[in-house]
Amino acid sequence: EYQIIAKKVLKLLNGKTNELIRELKIDMDEAAEDLRFEEAARLRDGISALQKYSEKMKVVSGDDIDRDIFALEVNYEEGVACGILFRIRDGRLLGRMHKYLHDVDDRSSEEMLQAFVEDYYTSDLAVLTPEEVHLSNELKDDEPLLSYLWQEHGRKVPILVPKIGEKAQMIRMAQSNARLLIGDWIIQRDKAETERIPHSVKNLQEELNLPYPPRRIECFDNSNLQGSDPVASMVCFIDGKPKNSEYKRFSIKTVQGPDDFASMREVLTRRYGRLKRKKELLPDLIVVDGGKGQLSSGIEALMDVGVLNDVPIIGLAKRLEEIFVPGKSDSIMLPKTSSGLKLLQRLRDEAHRFAITYHRDKRSKRTFRSELTDIEGVGKISAQKLIKKFGSVKKVSNANLEELVAEAGTVIGNKIFVYFHPDTENVRIEYDD
Repeated sequence: EYQIIAKKVLKLLNGKTNELIRELKIDMDEAAEDLRFEEAARLRDGISALQKYSEKMKVVSGDDIDRDIFALEVNYEEGVACGILFRIRDGRLLGRMHKYLHDVDDRSSEEMLQAFVEDYYTSDLAVLTPEEVHLSNELKDDEPLLSYLWQEHGRKVPILVPKIGEKAQMIRMAQSNARLLIGDWIIQRDKAETERIPHSVKNLQEELNLPYPPRRIECFDNSNLQGSDPVASMVCFIDGKPKNSEYKRFSIKTVQGPDDFASMREVLTRRYGRLKRKKELLPDLIVVDGGKGQLSSGIEALMDVGVLNDVPIIGLAKRLEEIFVPGKSDSIMLPKTSSGLKLLQRLRDEAHRFAITYHRDKRSKRTFRSELTDIEGVGKISAQKLIKKFGSVKKVSNANLEELVAEAGTVIGNKIFVYFHPDTENVRIEYDD
């Protein structure tokens, strides 16, 4: 009797509801004939429940062939694939399962699909071997699977890759499900990423003995050429990645000549004085590009605005990658393989790049203006208007006489044209008033 019950349970698990209903009807009729009315009533209720269960199962095929449908979708950009299985029994979708595959680089779809299918059939999940196996694409080598299914089923189980018709439509439906599952996985991963603290950030906290993980770091650098056009930059990294929208540029206002220490003090005073006045959040760590001198200037600035005890500050000297911290005369040397040090290096290099770019831009604009103002009758305001109109001094120099006169007037327009084209002194445009 136990074996009879077990076989019925196996049929139910494998979606053989029609066959099971037929058997139960025979049992019910026999019980009624033998006047076992209570047993017949119980069987009747069981048949009714099975019929309702069968109706809820989605019909996906017009025949009663048992099929397992496997499909695979790969997103190489996100580094994930999803294998999905539809179990079709008696033309109805009995159930589905999926599995995410990682390390997809250098692996073909054929390899990954084969691994997914073989893992399924050699696991405890494969209760009953189907009559057919349908795949979204060919396997790299289907011989091992064919042999295994022959052993389990006692006969050849076809492995097919449908291209048209109802079966191909079921494959496309499975692939669509796999794409949606990958999309869900990406959403969940990104959500977890926002809550996850990167290893480099945690490593930096441990190496520098910081009170909190430095999830938001602001790094400063100065740039000038022999004291001219002094500027500074601030870059911001959040969870180890640049946050470009938070970058800041500073023109040095109170320092005369090349004085990096005074420039650093001015910039940090302006930045954190402003944050304090507006009651905005401070970063988890401040990094200044330089050694003890720049760090001392930064400490003085934070002390001036009253936030020295609210935010850690360090200096990073480039020559030996030494880290200086307040209150310690000796520098800290992190291992060159340290992910925390690599994070600081990326910060410092990005701050340097941003400062250099701003300095070159500012110097070039000043040079352009000074070249235009060398022309008789062209002042700073006129030079700025011309650069704004044409985009650069080079474009002003390439403009024709009509364009210059239209923008700067007859007299000045002619002077500008002659300045850049000295061999055309006799060419003039006059306009009637």
